[in-house]
Amino acid sequence: MFSPPPATLRKAIANGQLTSFPGLTTALLKSLPPSTATAKGHMHRTRKNIRSTSANPTCTPDARLDDSDMYPAQHLFAAHALDAFCFAALADKNTGTIYTDLPGEFPVRSIRNMRYIFVCYAYQPNAILVRPMTSRNSESMVAAYEDIYTYLTAKGFKPNLNIIDNEASKAVQNFIESNDTEWQLVEPDNHRVNAAERAIQTFKNHFIAGLCTVDPLFPIQCWCYLLQQAEITLNLLCTARSDPSKSA
Repeated sequence: MFSPPPATLRKAIANGQLTSFPGLTTALLKSLPPSTATAKGHMHRTRKNIRSTSANPTCTPDARLDDSDMYPAQHLFAAHALDAFCFAALADKNTGTIYTDLPGEFPVRSIRNMRYIFVCYAYQPNAILVRPMTSRNSESMVAAYEDIYTYLTAKGFKPNLNIIDNEASKAVQNFIESNDTEWQLVEPDNHRVNAAERAIQTFKNHFIAGLCTVDPLFPIQCWCYLLQQAEITLNLLCTARSDPSKSA
């Protein structure tokens, strides 16, 4: 299972997602020893610039007074200033939405000349799909897209909207349009719009933990052969958004 966190494993077992593993129960996990591989794969450094190192001495007392005042002073506005601004957060109603992106180059070239891992995140089934790639050129990108689209269509999930990175080539855009799928570019320097960015981090954590559990004599150049098992085990642990009682 690529050494997942115990909390994730317990949640998947309790939800009935791992019934194909005989004897795997939550009671068995009580005696699990600490896993070094899990820590290596899922440990992150604290992000910088989260807390401010300086305080504004003039704003802090004013804010405290406003919070403690039971009868704050009323402010008068002109008639033309009485405008109400309403904002609504609407859930995405688009079905068949997928997010795709390409992480940086893998540190080691595989024995099959693979250098990149293409990541696709399907929103409705909450599935993370990965494919190895030899390079970042248009031919390799289109081949990865074609494999992903064929797999999703065979599973009954036809992509209708593809959120892609702003660096996507014209060949990729033409392929998406040829499959009767709309595409949308994310704005530069705003990776939060593309859900594949979070899927990339989740898959990296899972894959690194799995690489830490292989035999010490395992050649790291064979990492591309582990992608299929990493994809299957990761989606076994994830819960499907369309049906929370099943795995992705």
